[in-house]
Amino acid sequence: MSDLKNVLSKYAAETPREVLRKMAEVHRQEAQDGKIPGPEVTVYTSEGHSFSGLILDFNGQSDSLLLYAPVNPKAASNDVVYLAISRVAAVRVRHSEVVAPVLSDGKVARPPGQQAPSRLEVRRLMREIAGKIKEASRVGLSIDADWDHVPDDGSAMLNLQDLVQALPPIVASTARDSEGRAAWARVSALHFEHRASALLSARKDGKTVVVDADLGRALPGPLEKTLTDQLNAVL
Repeated sequence: MSDLKNVLSKYAAETPREVLRKMAEVHRQEAQDGKIPGPEVTVYTSEGHSFSGLILDFNGQSDSLLLYAPVNPKAASNDVVYLAISRVAAVRVRHSEVVAPVLSDGKVARPPGQQAPSRLEVRRLMREIAGKIKEASRVGLSIDADWDHVPDDGSAMLNLQDLVQALPPIVASTARDSEGRAAWARVSALHFEHRASALLSARKDGKTVVVDADLGRALPGPLEKTLTDQLNAVL
């Protein structure tokens, strides 16, 4: 089975309403992160009309959908379409592999085609990030992982890379005052562990903060906020 067919086989059948909600959440998170929003969708109404574009907003309570749908995508146009969600009969997600983690409910950890770092590169990244944290936030941490149990695949390395890269702003935020620095002073190490089917969480083990996650599945988003909340709960 090709990589793409393997990805598609992990999708689950869902109502058009739920797909629209998920695509709206993808757009919201990507806009917050400063990324190019996508992918486009084509919405088919029960009356036989269709509109293609980007979902800007989804409001289930008011049964309303806002779609950026320029008549001519190649021309400068800011056309939007307002739709009643209850009148949507079908949704086509274009280039669905881009949002495979969302459409598969996390079974696909990463969109296909991403270049994964090696284990050695992630180890080096951990050392580099620990140095940046010490310099910027005056917090001395060693960062490591339970390498014996980390899956030997690219998705796990990409997930681990994202978790490590999220640490500097999180530590900077929590260590911005004397109370925060005192909390981090009671921690000497941050350790990542892979646990199948585990939700992203943190726990304290002596002077070590252990972050548990299923590195073979998609990480929850927004990642920085989720990880911040978990670390704050154990500091």
